Amino acid sequence: QAVHSLVPIASVLKDRRFQQGGVELEGIEIKVHFGDRDQNEIDDLIPKEGLRVHETVAECMIFANHWVAKRLWESFPTNSLLRYHPPPNRANAASLTKLAASKGFVIDLSSNKSFADSLDKCVDKNDPSVNMIIRSMAVFAMKPADYVCTGTLTPEELAHYGLGLDFYTHFTSPIRRYADVMVHRQLLSAMCVENKLSLPPCNELQHLCDHMNKQHNTAKFAQMASTELYQCLYFAQKHRDRCLCEAVIYDVRAYGVMVMVPRHT
Repeated sequence: QAVHSLVPIASVLKDRRFQQGGVELEGIEIKVHFGDRDQNEIDDLIPKEGLRVHETVAECMIFANHWVAKRLWESFPTNSLLRYHPPPNRANAASLTKLAASKGFVIDLSSNKSFADSLDKCVDKNDPSVNMIIRSMAVFAMKPADYVCTGTLTPEELAHYGLGLDFYTHFTSPIRRYADVMVHRQLLSAMCVENKLSLPPCNELQHLCDHMNKQHNTAKFAQMASTELYQCLYFAQKHRDRCLCEAVIYDVRAYGVMVMVPRHT
């Protein structure tokens, strides 16, 4: 019952973020289904569908991370650990704007709110895959989010472009991320009136942030490589000669064509 009560609250929080410029992108996670008899044989690759409760929990986590970040910045404006997300540059978004223009749409990069609104308008009633493909391309146009020490950037630069928030950090998962452990320590120090904990100086904290960013990217690339490996194994096992499925050509280049296969992306 408590979780059911959170659903409408999380929906309001999400709507509020989108009104402030939160960008909704299209990320498809692939679930590998192994055979019942032979665990070495991949039976199918299934797009993982998120449940409403997952969205609710995620939005509540974003809400908590946001307010912890604000408290840390107010207490330690020059040496708190936040996670910032810079806006995309036009060079990275060139393929996206070209793709949208081919369908008569305009991508406005002047702000995160205008970017989100322009993505919402990229809808073809006769082809529902258009918006999905454009949002998927928008993921590649974005710069990555990074951990940062607040003393190295201005308050305006600390904003999280994708989430549409002025301050953001990682607080809710200390069992799987060291950054969250450090944020817990900083929050504890911020809440203590006396006997505040000793915090690392800005240069030392930024050094730790650089290391965590490197490790985070390494883990992300490993996850992508794992997905690509299982995709290759699936087609090698199930479709040795050829595989027929629906696909969309979204770009033509000198060396070939760029194709998206929604079922197996």
